[in-house]
Amino acid sequence: MLRRQGCEQSQSRAGETYDNACGESFFSRYKVELLEGGAFQDVAQARQETFADIECYDNRVRRHSALGHRSPEEFERDYCQSTVTEALAFNQERTKLLSNTCVR
Repeated sequence: MLRRQGCEQSQSRAGETYDNACGESFFSRYKVELLEGGAFQDVAQARQETFADIECYDNRVRRHSALGHRSPEEFERDYCQSTVTEALAFNQERTKLLSNTCVR
């Protein structure tokens, strides 16, 4: 079926035992937390609960070991803050160098 659709099955690369670890971890938690009481009543309920779990808990609260035990929201905030800090420091240094070397 995959070949007929022009798709290739995802597989870990040779020697990369943790290649798929994040995905496997996510789906194991999904099964335990959302499917613990059985199946969903319908597709609409499955979509609603899956969205709420991912957006309201997994991305905002749940800590991920691959992100240094921070939530994706914390990781993104820290990354943006460090990027802005680095950019400001770079621009300040650049301005200082230009003001010292450019003669008007």
